[in-house]
Amino acid sequence: MYIHWLGEIGGDQEEIVGGKGANLSRLARLGVLVAPGFCVSLQAYKKFMASNDVGEVVERFLDELGKGDVQETAAQSAELQRLFLLADMPQDIKSEIEVAYRDLRGVTGCQELSVAVRSSATAEDMPWASFAGQHDSYLNIKGERDLIEYVKRCWASLWNVHSVHYRNTNGIDILQSFMAVVVQQMVPSISAGVLFSANPISGDLSETLVNSSWGLGESVVMGSVVPDTYVIDKVSGDIKSRTISHKAVLVESLEGSGTREVSVPVDQRGQSSLSDGQLSDLYGLALIIENYYLAPQDIEWGFDGKQFYILQSRPITGLEGVRPRRA
Repeated sequence: MYIHWLGEIGGDQEEIVGGKGANLSRLARLGVLVAPGFCVSLQAYKKFMASNDVGEVVERFLDELGKGDVQETAAQSAELQRLFLLADMPQDIKSEIEVAYRDLRGVTGCQELSVAVRSSATAEDMPWASFAGQHDSYLNIKGERDLIEYVKRCWASLWNVHSVHYRNTNGIDILQSFMAVVVQQMVPSISAGVLFSANPISGDLSETLVNSSWGLGESVVMGSVVPDTYVIDKVSGDIKSRTISHKAVLVESLEGSGTREVSVPVDQRGQSSLSDGQLSDLYGLALIIENYYLAPQDIEWGFDGKQFYILQSRPITGLEGVRPRRA
């Protein structure tokens, strides 16, 4: 079986669905609002590798790694990723993904189901190695054919030159690195951003910091806007400071698959993207999630106009004196 539904996975989850999938499943079981979805397991990736010539190419790539210059390594990495996309997915894996996508339609009641397709590698979202931004994820993907294509794109991103370099730098065994994929109903966010349960700038564990902007969270995560920034006292819940930026662009879903960057209406650009009540809700989520993991968390969220969805949670790297819980 290659499909595992969020909230139903137990035990050594990282060995089944990777870091991101494991954390989302834990949060779903905790009762935190996570968009419904499923994981394509690490075993699917392993079978894909074994059933194509890609595995042999990977071995040759690793044999040559470090022998050439940066440009040569980047070219070899790009060729390897191209082969992933050209290779056929085994029919049993493809069929399970298609059935799961149809089942997710039934769960959500959306016949025109739009999903987020996110990488979930081993060793990802760990306290010592977040892999933030190293692997590819895709938003607003529609239809079974496109979903199969973007699952392969997530697999291929395990071998992009940045990811390979990151593993080497952090002493992570590349041959023991595998990729699962998280597929979730797309959250139509009117605002989104990142919630830090400790202040990553000052290192102050008694403060919660929120970054927020209009639209989907990619504008914040990818740095295309300067987000609004709020600092909240972790003991009292009081807002200690707020910095409202000029937010000229936002990312939104296309009518078909994919996203686009558009201009924010002029009268909305200087407005706060979160109300005090919404900040209070985020503050409460930060406490719940940090208390569960017993470590400060870097949390991506989306707000659909009614409620907050947690899109991802991982430890904040670089904070001294913090021992996280492995749940």
